[in-house]
Amino acid sequence: MNLQGKYSNAKIIKYPNKYRNVPTSKVIFLNKKSIKDDQLKFTNFLERGLSSSRNQEIKKTICTLIENPEKFDHIVRSRDVSIQTRADLKKVKRVEEILQLNLEVPKSNQIIFKGTLSNSNERGFQLLFTMENDRKYIYLIDLYHLTIPSSTNRKKKNFSLFLEYEKRKKYKKDIQDVLF
Repeated sequence: MNLQGKYSNAKIIKYPNKYRNVPTSKVIFLNKKSIKDDQLKFTNFLERGLSSSRNQEIKKTICTLIENPEKFDHIVRSRDVSIQTRADLKKVKRVEEILQLNLEVPKSNQIIFKGTLSNSNERGFQLLFTMENDRKYIYLIDLYHLTIPSSTNRKKKNFSLFLEYEKRKKYKKDIQDVLF
């Protein structure tokens, strides 16, 4: 399913197994500055700096990906983003709008993958990335699962998104200053 607008030829698809056999030689983060948009209810600003153990774990994971790119497929768990219904089309449109907030994202044909990072101390955060040969380009760091929200504790997706964003919309620490 093609995205509409500036990313008209980009797709969000399942992370194909054929890419799992291609060792990653370099991981490039194009989302090094925090992004916030009240209308889309998206932010990846942080509440505090490295005094937070969660932020320390995230920084450690990012450093591992940059310093040891061959571990990418061991650290990043991919998830399917199925596009079969009207609701899925809304999801894809939302992803496209959020990606457009990052001025570093090229406006060319690309396949976008969704991956979740996690380790024993971190509940996980999401990355939107693309691949070119043996390189991975990270277009978006989603610290709070706001890009593709899901229902939580019997709350509908939109209400969960609203609650999560309201909790975090006043955060001021830029990921550039804390994680990179």
